[in-house]
Amino acid sequence: MSRERSPMNSVDKALLALECLSKAGDGLSLGSLASMLGLKKNSLHRTLSALRYRGYVIQDAESGNYQLGPTPLRLADNYVNENRLWVAFQPILRVLSAEVNELCHLGILDGTDIVCMGRVEPALDVRVWTTVGQRSVAVTSAMGRAIVAFLDADFESFSAKFCNPIPQRTPHTQTDPYDVWDEVQAARRRGYAIEHQQSQEGVSCVAFPVLRKGLPILSISVTAPCERMSSARISKIVVKTRELLKTRLPIGLALPEPQKAPGSPNENRLRAQP
Repeated sequence: MSRERSPMNSVDKALLALECLSKAGDGLSLGSLASMLGLKKNSLHRTLSALRYRGYVIQDAESGNYQLGPTPLRLADNYVNENRLWVAFQPILRVLSAEVNELCHLGILDGTDIVCMGRVEPALDVRVWTTVGQRSVAVTSAMGRAIVAFLDADFESFSAKFCNPIPQRTPHTQTDPYDVWDEVQAARRRGYAIEHQQSQEGVSCVAFPVLRKGLPILSISVTAPCERMSSARISKIVVKTRELLKTRLPIGLALPEPQKAPGSPNENRLRAQP
């Protein structure tokens, strides 16, 4: 089957040039790039001049090679900024919520707080009440722990920043920094965080960090009343969520892979069901 033709050749030519340059670390000469794209050098030169004017392309002063400029990086940053995140992830949360038939949240870290950026709720009789914009201490929630677990920090810097002090939100909230550190490290090994009734009485949550270049930019959670979140149910949710997100996350974003390191002595206690 023949490939559909671009509706605007000049734009298509510029985009193809950017794709080629993005894969060439040291850049490409005008002749090499023209040969790769099957274009005439004088026509491609005009295209590259326009791209260079807007910062999409730069030209090395010594070699004359063309390289990818800083503007594409700014576009990537804008794509994952706070205002854009909900637009990009709302369709994903809708599919996930329908798949697991539970409430799903999108959260970002703001200082030491986790902030709910959006939610998608299925039609169920028993609901969990949260509000968009709601913030809470990150280490008291699965959404927050999922992000914190993938920040590079030792125990001292972690406890000084995130555990000073930890509010007792429910009778089940872990407030001892060592216990919280154990659970954060367990979340890093698993690739997701679990929390039972520590943020809200009667509510359990499993949350997954979304990484960009190895660093967490947000977390996605599945939240439900405790009676619907047994160990077996959580395991099924983890499998479904991983499968779904791996096929739907935007390019450049990824879930962490589980680690095979041995768990903490406290991990079984921390994962005990309510």
